[in-house]
Parts: sequence; structure tokens; C-alpha cells
Amino acid sequence: MNLDRVRQSLQALFADDRRWAHSGRRLVFWYDPQAEFAGEVGDLGIPGVKVRVMGNAPFALKRHLLVEDPSSNYLLYAPHEAPEAAQNWLLDLEQTGVQFTADRAAMIFADLGFYHRPLEDVIRQQARFFRSEKRLADLRALNLPKETGERELMAGLLAVTVRVREAEARSIIRQVLLGGLDEGNSAWQEVQKLGLEEAFWTLVHTATGFRAEA
Repeated sequence: MNLDRVRQSLQALFADDRRWAHSGRRLVFWYDPQAEFAGEVGDLGIPGVKVRVMGNAPFALKRHLLVEDPSSNYLLYAPHEAPEAAQNWLLDLEQTGVQFTADRAAMIFADLGFYHRPLEDVIRQQARFFRSEKRLADLRALNLPKETGERELMAGLLAVTVRVREAEARSIIRQVLLGGLDEGNSAWQEVQKLGLEEAFWTLVHTATGFRAEA
């Protein structure tokens, strides 16, 4: 993963008011189980953000964050997996902050500004769709709300795939039907190419009550 790309995503995360439920200082927790960025995290240089590595002295770090420097924004990097809640000295601070992960799905999730964390896994499962920067840009242009859930995201993916400008069931279904029932239906071919057939029929059933035959 390119360090510049990570820097851009972190800058956007700290700056995006939609991702924060409070107006106070901002803490971003980054757990890196493979320690891929252990040698580079100090070079990120994010304006207005201090970087600390979480090591073997969590109580000292917590004292620093609460007593010695309670107002600065921090990126808190850990070259290991997140601890279990019962062993996590910083759990209360984590609950006021945001977690960051430097894999593509997490970075797309952050870029789109969504709140619903399980959407990271949906993005990961739809890797074929998200390989295209053009499709990602078109999805971003739909301006899906930050409260978007899985159903709304899948409608957005389908809207981009069949080339309509709104993630609305009627528009998506109509666009596919306009292509006809033969093999030359380019919209349906794109749906199949990206493995979105099940998502399409789920949308059809939700919108019309019609269920495709198995």
C-alpha cells in the first residue's frame, strides 16, 4: 500500500466532520497486525496530528493522553492486533475515536464517509466492482448518505453498473428491462460480469415482490 495514499486517507479522516460524533480532539486508532507500516508511520507528517506508537506501556500512554496532553489530535499506531476488550487499557478512549485500517476496503469506506462499519466487509466482498477507479468515482457521485446501509450501498453499485444516475430501484430495474431479454442486453451483462445478479434480484423482490425462480 502506497504511503502517500495512506496519508491522504488519514488526512481526510481527521478532517471529515461527518465521521466524528463530537467536536473535541480527534483520536484515530490504527491496528496493523502485520506491522507493515511500523518503519514508516513516523514519516506520515499529517498537519495538526501527533503520532504515537502503542507499545507495552498502555497506562503511561493513557496518562499522557488524558493528563499531559488532553487536547492534541493523535494517530495512535499499534504494530499488532487490537487487544481483547478486557485487556484494553485504552478502550474508553477508542470508543470516542475512530479506527483506521490500511487495506483497500477500509480506505474506500473512509473515503465514502459512511458510518456503518460492516460496510467494509461488503466492499471487500465486492472487490470486482471496486477494482475500477471509474466505478468508484461514479459511486461517489451518487452522494449516498453517511447513514447508508448494505441495501442502499448495493443499490448504488447496481446504479453505477447499469449507468443510471440515482440509486433508486425503479430506475435500475427499468434500465435493465430496456435492454431486452436477449443476450445483447449490455446492462445485464455488466451485472453478471461484476457478480451482482443476486443483488439485482434482491432489489427487484424488495421493490416489486417478484422473486426470480431458482
